[in-house]
Formats: sequence, structure tokens, C-alpha cells
Amino acid sequence: MHVTSTPDRRHSATFDEQQPWAAAWLEHRLDDLERQHGAPLPDRALVRHRAVQSLNTRKALRVESPGLGAAYAALSEHRHPLTGRVEILLDHLTATDGEPLEALLASGSAAEPSVLEAAEVVNVVTPASAPLQHEVLARAGFQQVLATLRRRTDEVPEPADRSHGDAALSVGPALAQEHDFVYQCLGRALLAGLDGRPSAVDLAAWARSRYQLDDTSATVPLVGRVDGKPVCHGLGLRRSDRYGGRDVLYIVDVFVLPEHRSRGHSHRMSQGLLAEARHQGFHVAESDLVLSPDAGPLRLRLAAAGWREDRIRWQRVHGDVEEPR
Repeated sequence: MHVTSTPDRRHSATFDEQQPWAAAWLEHRLDDLERQHGAPLPDRALVRHRAVQSLNTRKALRVESPGLGAAYAALSEHRHPLTGRVEILLDHLTATDGEPLEALLASGSAAEPSVLEAAEVVNVVTPASAPLQHEVLARAGFQQVLATLRRRTDEVPEPADRSHGDAALSVGPALAQEHDFVYQCLGRALLAGLDGRPSAVDLAAWARSRYQLDDTSATVPLVGRVDGKPVCHGLGLRRSDRYGGRDVLYIVDVFVLPEHRSRGHSHRMSQGLLAEARHQGFHVAESDLVLSPDAGPLRLRLAAAGWREDRIRWQRVHGDVEEPR
């Protein structure tokens, strides 16, 4: 078995799709996506083009083992936008067998100290693929930290189900004078997501620069009000569907003020976003779920509500990760 990688020239065209190993990688990757999609990709050529564009900006790692198969991953280095710490991302990860995948995970950034490393794995539900990758990642020290969920919007009742929650809650588009409330909620949600790690930026200001609430072609901001006062919000963001040319609505956040929780408001906001997504022509909604140790019951409830875990983000830490000074 041998491990090879392209020259470490970040942001340069180091991936050559004409090479046999690169062509094999692309086909394995597209087959993984197609199996997870559960149907032929609506536009396989478009998905392939996007993959090539992404791979052209990354360092390519590959392991080839005669008789045992191969494993491939694209490696890139980033700084977390909120904490500033270095992260090494392994994406476009695919493998035909566990042994080459284990060798790949032991190469590259594994030799570098003090880095956070993340790998995103398509949650293929065939016995020969996902469980094998999950076992190898776990043995290599990775832990599941995030699940990206998908569900169809045409399964949402119309009008949105109002059988749950406080009848006094009214849900509608965020008004211009409520934008500050939304940004404050986003800042609080981002702070909670850092799980005690210090932020290197003003979180509400970062959210304001990241999400343009007055651009209704890109965002879907909803606010829930009691007696005319905002008490919760939900924010959706338009983004490209990884499986084809149509857009999906990515649910960025659903946040309820602490004093108004346990009244079903988050359910109402989620239903409102899904109904709005369908009204605006989004065929699929996506969202992320942090996989904390106690997330099991919530994962079951979301599955019962029609959400499917599409892909899993895994993470491992080498050495003592230092926060930026």
C-alpha cells in the first residue's frame, strides 16, 4: 500500500481530472452521492463540475492498495470564522474499503500538531459503505459532531400545523424594526454553539454582516410575536442543492427567548419556515443538528417528523489546540 498526495500548493490547480486516479475518485464520489440521494442525480454533469471546481482549490490525498481498493480526500486549511483557530478540513471523502481509508486518515494533517480536523461523510445507508466508514473514523479518533438534515417541503401540511404551541403566538415575516432582535438572537445562538470557547469577533455584528435580512431573494426571516412583541425567530437561507441545480432553503437558526420556552414556539417557527419554503418553491429544506451526547431523543423526534440525516461531520483534535491571541 502506498500513500500519495498532490504538491501542497493551496489555491492552485493541483487536481487534474484527466488523471486516471482523479477520474476514479470523481466517479466514486458521485456514486456515493447518488446512493444517498436515493435516485439518479438530476444533473450529474453539474454536480461533477462543482466537485472539480472545489477539488481544484485543495490538496488531494489518495491511498491506493492493490487488491483492496482506494481512498480519497481533499484537504484544505481554514480558520474558524468565530474563534479564529486553525481547522483542517477533509472533504470529498470516499473509500472503497476500510484499510486504505485507515491509511489515509493516518497521513496528511495527522502528523501536524495542534490542529482541529474535520471530515464530512455522506451518510450512505447501504451496509457496505457508511458503517464501514463510521467504524474506521471512530477508530482513528474522530467523533460525530454535526448532522446535516434534509426533508421535502411538499410533505408539510398547508396551512402550517398550529395544533402545537401557544395560541397567542403569531408568526410572520420579520419587520424592518425587528431586524435588531433577529441579529441579537443569532448572536446568542452563536455564543451557545461555541460551547464555552471564546469568540474572536462580535457575534451579533458578524451575523449582521453574514445575513442580509432585507434581501428577500436570499433570506427568509420569520418572527414570532406575543402581544405584538417579538419572542422568537426563525431564519432560512437560500443555497444550492448539492444533488442538482435547484436551490434548497437552509434553516440557519430557530431561537426562542428563555422566558418563552417550553410552549411549542420552536415547533411553530420550524413549521412556519417549512411552509414558507414550499410557498417560495423550495423543494427541500436543510438544517444542521449539533450531535451533543444527549441528542439521541431529538434525533429520533426529527426522524419521526420527516427529517433525514443526509451527511455527518466528524472531528478529531491533535495536540492542544491553541486559541488565537
